[in-house]
Amino acid sequence: IDNNLIEQMVPTNWRFSTESLANGGDCHARRKFVEIERQWPVESRFAVGSYQRLYEIERAGKQPGGADLGQQRSTQSMPILDGLFTWAREQSLHQDVLLSSGLAKALVYRLKHEAGLRGYLDDPAVPIDNNESDRVFRSTVRMCTPSCRPLWNVPNVVRYCR
Repeated sequence: IDNNLIEQMVPTNWRFSTESLANGGDCHARRKFVEIERQWPVESRFAVGSYQRLYEIERAGKQPGGADLGQQRSTQSMPILDGLFTWAREQSLHQDVLLSSGLAKALVYRLKHEAGLRGYLDDPAVPIDNNESDRVFRSTVRMCTPSCRPLWNVPNVVRYCR
């Protein structure tokens, strides 16, 4: 995919980068743990609580006059993420976690997308999740595609928006 083409499709008044698109998006990983809350309450509570702390750090770092977001991510977010990934690896080794269970799926998603989920730590300009770029793509796709069919994956967007 040509990154320049993707950035040309997005309105110029949106803060957008291909890094935010590539970022796996902690909101998606978090949602997987929210979905299993009834079946796995203890595990879900730990994961969702960790995500809440990460988003609180982000909100505090974006406040006017707030602490440096890059510094906050290094000193506060990174240890939380490290703990979350360590916990996910340990949980995935438990015998009682069936491979088809919601917990296993949430853990696999988390571990499979580790690089993308950690990607925001290195650059304060990259958001913790890709919600903003998802919204931009959806609105762009609606403008570009015939009959507003859902074409959320990038190859379809590029094909229909040429």
